[in-house]
Amino acid sequence: MGRTFYLSRYLIIRFPWVYRVGRLLFRNFHNYITSATHAIQHRRPNHEPNNSATGLFSAEDLKGELIDWGISRGEILMVHSSMNDLRSYSGTVPEMIEMLLSLIGPEGTLCMPAFPRFMEKDKEGVPIFDICKTPSLTGLLPEIFRRRKGVLRSHQKRSVAALGPLAAAITGTHHLDPFPCGPCSPYVKFAEFRAKLLFLGVSPYGTNTMFHCGEDLLTEGLPFRPHDSRPRPLKIRDENGVLSTTTYYQLRPEITFLTSPELMIQYFTHDEVDYKQFRNTDLWLVDAERFLAKLLRLAQHGITYFGYRFPKPQILSIGDTSCIQK
Repeated sequence: MGRTFYLSRYLIIRFPWVYRVGRLLFRNFHNYITSATHAIQHRRPNHEPNNSATGLFSAEDLKGELIDWGISRGEILMVHSSMNDLRSYSGTVPEMIEMLLSLIGPEGTLCMPAFPRFMEKDKEGVPIFDICKTPSLTGLLPEIFRRRKGVLRSHQKRSVAALGPLAAAITGTHHLDPFPCGPCSPYVKFAEFRAKLLFLGVSPYGTNTMFHCGEDLLTEGLPFRPHDSRPRPLKIRDENGVLSTTTYYQLRPEITFLTSPELMIQYFTHDEVDYKQFRNTDLWLVDAERFLAKLLRLAQHGITYFGYRFPKPQILSIGDTSCIQK
């Protein structure tokens, strides 16, 4: 399956019409590609976990493990999670959130992905992202967290929820960037603010949104067009009920499921992406600054998570002043 899968993905990315022909000729073509991609993205690393203890654990048990891992008060912590994969966790979602907040303290900033789901549409068919009411599609933990009093939610398609002293700085300019992971996005700011990304039960090679900083910071030089040719409108209903409009570029549907961050595993070390297993639960810790620097450095050598090499691209400035509101 491996060679056929990688060949199919390469052809689809390079020649978009191959995807349409494949779906016409083979009824299960789409399911084959997506299931193979999912299986590869959720592989565990080859190295042995450094904690093989088994049994149930509480939020406080996990807190001790994270402190030993080097997460301290004052951190900016972005948490990706899957409660379904925390099978040994004996506590509740609110207990997990309280633990994470106490872990970094009031001087720290806790963030979680809060991508909008089930958005209503206006008469023209434009989706309306209600900051307070639109649910998150990124899991139970972010959904409960984003409803918490004081949490700010960025106004863009790949929204981020944040609570803490730097919440406004992280989320406040997201709507100014038509690229959801571009220079004005929270994901680039995670690198600028030296945040840490914590993955609970999910792999950063399958769920790390910062991988999209690749195509959103790369300009001319890609041998194919990853995004739609035109930005799409998105209406935002803010916390006060006021409607505004922003735009965003969507990845082309035929390559959305073909991006393969798992191909990048060989290029990242423990300095950028660390892994351990705690009570049969996979934990990952990513240094955002080092991760983005490595991601862009690899791209400059033609290595991306699209699965093959290409000529050196240009890269947008991370400190793009267009993010500054005038």
